[in-house]
Amino acid sequence: MLARLTELAADSLRRDYPDIEQIRILDLEETGGCAGTPQWSVRLTWLAGRVRHLGTYIARSVPGPADPARLSELGHRLSQAGLPVPALVGVSADLTESLLLFESTPGQSAASVLEQAQMRWQVSALAVTLASALAHLHRLDWAGIAPWLADPSTPPEDTIDEQVDDLLDRLATRAERLPTAWRQALERALAWLDLRRPVTASLCLCHGDFSPDTVFLDRDEVSGLYGWERAHVSDAAADLALLPYQTRQLGLSPDDADLFLQTLLASYLQLSPRSLENLPFYMVARLTGLALDAAEASLDWGSSATLDAVTQVGEYLTALRRAIELAQRAPWQAG
Repeated sequence: MLARLTELAADSLRRDYPDIEQIRILDLEETGGCAGTPQWSVRLTWLAGRVRHLGTYIARSVPGPADPARLSELGHRLSQAGLPVPALVGVSADLTESLLLFESTPGQSAASVLEQAQMRWQVSALAVTLASALAHLHRLDWAGIAPWLADPSTPPEDTIDEQVDDLLDRLATRAERLPTAWRQALERALAWLDLRRPVTASLCLCHGDFSPDTVFLDRDEVSGLYGWERAHVSDAAADLALLPYQTRQLGLSPDDADLFLQTLLASYLQLSPRSLENLPFYMVARLTGLALDAAEASLDWGSSATLDAVTQVGEYLTALRRAIELAQRAPWQAG
């Protein structure tokens, strides 16, 4: 991966430094990222014009082929709309994986800030900051910013119905190939989802990977929003669905995790015109997808990776059962 990242950086920087040479990675620090989408801070050095240069960038690895033209256009339009979206520097893509290089922004990830918080008011303040950024995104006119993501003339309910049909079909097909115990657990989740399809919907531009890892903060303000590779138009709840699970994974106490999540959701509902009545559905759907990702990885990778993936499957299934149990009572509790 280091060789590929070095080659990507050289190809990307050559536009500004035609005589670039002696490029190498000084430091590679993992800065989180969701399952299947690792993210790093990369410090580079290179020689150009007889001058030694230093630079820091953010690299992300995502499944499948990324579309650099669309990502760049979306980032440019969102920046014009007031969201701090770092520029895409370069992409190395094939059919199975894409490696992306972005400009770095000041500060650090919200996950790091949250882990370092020592006072409960700091947890609450951070939740309000993230809620404000997401509400800003969801208030935007998606048809004017990214009309290629959905047909503006289609009624929102029809768009969601089509998305849900496609989602449940894909999840069911993937579950069929799993060992019996895992398959049965996921089939129960799919049956639960089928009975609780969204009835009403309000479409908005969804980030697709919104988490404390993809939001960067500097002096308590959002300095950068990374992770737009899965941006799509859907129900707002899709962007909040994994936050209960992600918050618990940060190692916060149960009280602090619930404080963060409840403050974020309450602030979001105050700042956004969107409803979160479909949050239970999307929580269960996205956790089902993560469980499937881990289950498939456990069957495909080497022995050490298989053990890690099997452990992850158990964690996702536990979170999935908890989400279903809490769905009708308190879906905002950290899972």
